[in-house]
Amino acid sequence: MGTSVLIGGNNIPADPNPEIILQLIAFDAINKGYAFAKDYTIWMTPAVARILAGAGYTKETINAYIRMVGRKITYTHTFAQVYGSPGFIYPSFRQQLTRKYQSAQTGMLPPWYPKFDGWEEIRTTAAFSRDLTILVSGCTGRNKTQTFTGDPLGTPVEVKLPANWDDLMVNLGYPPLQSFYR
Repeated sequence: MGTSVLIGGNNIPADPNPEIILQLIAFDAINKGYAFAKDYTIWMTPAVARILAGAGYTKETINAYIRMVGRKITYTHTFAQVYGSPGFIYPSFRQQLTRKYQSAQTGMLPPWYPKFDGWEEIRTTAAFSRDLTILVSGCTGRNKTQTFTGDPLGTPVEVKLPANWDDLMVNLGYPPLQSFYR
């Protein structure tokens, strides 16, 4: 198993509406995430998770929603893929666009795009080819999420500290974990 390279930036949803929060997470994932990543991890604080859970969302339904609305405009996505590739050389833009259009769909514009005459004809491509990993951790009072992207060789894992962690740290001259809580 390899080491996952994680890249991401903070997203601070400032709305109590769970659908808006999910749209912000999806928007963040497709716009801040590394353009050619295969694995995505969505991290959220317990405060954000509580709002989503209170509306009946689970990790599975959050994943399904983000994958449903997480779409890119096929033309611009293909442009970035062909001309901004970090190593792979694609065929010509026209060839790649023709290939991409075969799987692109119309009428699937993400909800944050304005709807205007003809919007139903805009072709979009799914941004995520796999399920996303959803993690909940961090400060219970903060409203933060973050999208991490990484290579397919590494997988985030839950780390459980032993029950006597504070004793172990104090014995090594470090402050107990509890001293970092607010």
